[in-house]
Amino acid sequence: MSSLLTTALIILGPILFQNFLKWNAKRQEPPPNPLMQEQPPNTSSSTPPAANSHPQSVGEAAGPSTTNLRFIFWCLIVHEFVVAFEVLFNPPTNLFTALKVPVTAVASQLSAVLMAQSGAEFLPPHLTNLLNRLQSFDTRTYYIRFGHEAIVTCTHCRTLYDYLLVHLAKVSLEYIRLTGLIAVMTVAGSGKQRWRRWGLAAVIGAFAAEMWTVATVEVRIPRNGLNAEMLHDKIWYLRHTFLFLLPLILHFLPYSSASQSPFTLLHPVAIHLERIHARLSLFSLVHSAAQRNPELRNNAGQYWETMEKESTLGRESRDVKTEAERLGMGFEEKANGKAERRWKVREEASNIVDNMIEVLKGLKAVMGQRPPPPPSPPTDNGDSVDEGR
Repeated sequence: MSSLLTTALIILGPILFQNFLKWNAKRQEPPPNPLMQEQPPNTSSSTPPAANSHPQSVGEAAGPSTTNLRFIFWCLIVHEFVVAFEVLFNPPTNLFTALKVPVTAVASQLSAVLMAQSGAEFLPPHLTNLLNRLQSFDTRTYYIRFGHEAIVTCTHCRTLYDYLLVHLAKVSLEYIRLTGLIAVMTVAGSGKQRWRRWGLAAVIGAFAAEMWTVATVEVRIPRNGLNAEMLHDKIWYLRHTFLFLLPLILHFLPYSSASQSPFTLLHPVAIHLERIHARLSLFSLVHSAAQRNPELRNNAGQYWETMEKESTLGRESRDVKTEAERLGMGFEEKANGKAERRWKVREEASNIVDNMIEVLKGLKAVMGQRPPPPPSPPTDNGDSVDEGR
């Protein structure tokens, strides 16, 4: 039952996570701007009417949200903790390695060692059944190939393919869990969508390599039974190392840069420009209305006088001048000592405008060198007939 629930959770996990991302995106959408809703239907804007139906900010496609990254990070932490716990506190059981006896030891010798270490007069039924089955040489090779649990739990298994099916069902759950984690880490909105195919290819390749190794590699037992290569234990540690390292590598890989066409950004930019235009229009109307009220006009005049005094004090401060020079926004002085209050930013803007003017003059000169268009044919009207006569 637990295996069924684990499989269902692994399969449905990415789908539930995608629905969570959609719900989170809808929750974080900004409220509609009332200025944009009150626009008349016959607007003179150059954008189509559908531009206001799907508002989207420019920064939404720039990268993953903090909520998504936090959820992915905790999924990664839980997975790494589970794998590390299995390696440190639940390693694979091996009867021959634990008892330090050769693989060729007879069942009576194994039984005597087990009773001597446990201090019991009789062995449990599952150990008695295991020792009876280990009397066969083929079962010992299956023990080395598929491990302790496969021999103990699968009482009906007799051939290589029976044990292989049991091993496949158990190992596939771990790879399915890893596949679900990779799907969550590379889901849309995580910024690592381009690494999904590589991660899934690594999982499929590792699963195929493990099953091929378990099914085809020959198990060799020395004559004395010592120093036998425990194939299952080595593959188990290699598998868990792979399960531990692959998500970490995927986590530290760089985020994919949003390589979008500039035309896809025109829609949100047009929406922002319309909002700015509406706010500037509202500001102009509010300013005109404030100038008609004597009290508001006096308050505005006092405010700007205060701002002028503060800005004058700030410009005359030596610390402000030093910091402005460091940031490239200070003003220089002439050689004769007279201050030339021309800000560097303003000079740069003036240079840009001069360059644009030069470019426009060049375009005008190029357009002037073109031959004039051919004259249009005379129209057949009454005036032309009278002139011909």
